[in-house]
Amino acid sequence: MALFSGALLYTQYGFLKRMVMKKIAQDKGGLDTDTSRDYIYTEWDGVRRFAEDFAAGLEPKAVQSNL
Repeated sequence: MALFSGALLYTQYGFLKRMVMKKIAQDKGGLDTDTSRDYIYTEWDGVRRFAEDFAAGLEPKAVQSNL
């Protein structure tokens, strides 16, 4: 399991959602409250490393033959 940050996509939100997300950001002490732009927090190299490590840990299932 891994946790990754997401984004505040203000420009894609409707009015109500944009205002609610702005209020949440303000209440958390965030500076990302300019609703005229989006904020991306995802660290994509970390996501890639996690996916690679996860895939490497998968073992192929044994194929059983019906002889």
